[in-house]
Amino acid sequence: MASVPPSVAQAIQDHVLDFERETKNNGNPPFYMRDLTAAVLAKVVAAPDSPGRILRMLKRQGFVDYRVEDRARSLYRFV
Repeated sequence: MASVPPSVAQAIQDHVLDFERETKNNGNPPFYMRDLTAAVLAKVVAAPDSPGRILRMLKRQGFVDYRVEDRARSLYRFV
């Protein structure tokens, strides 16, 4: 499996963090993974699963925190 080039990975990371900041600034409503994916892919060309993978990486590294509100519906909320 090929890895994402560092510049693309950094761009995705930046857009994921922007999405978190914007979501929290708008009352922190729950979001669907498709919302995050659409927001990031509107700004950078990447594989559809990359924003979710980067979000999970950022959580492991302690940069963001979220909880799964409904796994079957892929509904999340930042904490």
